[in-house]
Amino acid sequence: LRVRSQNADKPITYEISQLGESASTQNFEWKTNEKKIVTVEQYPSLPVLKMLSGSYLPMELVDVEPVRVKKITDEQRALLCKYSSIAPPV
Repeated sequence: LRVRSQNADKPITYEISQLGESASTQNFEWKTNEKKIVTVEQYPSLPVLKMLSGSYLPMELVDVEPVRVKKITDEQRALLCKYSSIAPPV
């Protein structure tokens, strides 16, 4: 599942790998000259999202990317017809 960050000058697209802990228990490292540990507790019971890149984002700060549907192949269409059709009663 792909999500896009909301609060960035240029929105970044991420791919979710798993759900993390709740926002009240998950700590984030603030990357500045002095490394601070912060929590995000606007919605403390919501889990955070762990991205494939290893970063964590609060659920309330992302939007779900639209799913891009591909056209199915002729072979897939044939299988779909085969398994979804019902023989008429004789």
